[in-house]
Amino acid sequence: AAIVSLKKAIYLDHGFVLPHFAQANLTLRQGKRKEAARHLKNAAAVLHAYGDNDILPGSEGMSARRLAEIIAALGMEEAEKRGIGETENGR
Repeated sequence: AAIVSLKKAIYLDHGFVLPHFAQANLTLRQGKRKEAARHLKNAAAVLHAYGDNDILPGSEGMSARRLAEIIAALGMEEAEKRGIGETENGR
């Protein structure tokens, strides 16, 4: 039911970043990493419309910069799980 509601929210306002992020979290918890990565990418793309210090609508005070940091951290965590993102030295 939550996924359906999030899809409707995204359909109604594709520029509303929080449903993209929430859908990424839900799909990640379901083990659907590839789908979660797509939703994180969409959320990050929507964030480009905001300034770093802009407060995101519906976020209870979260800045665009903070959500971008969270998205980046989730993306790195997923890359590490798949063995991606190692340096040239193998570290």
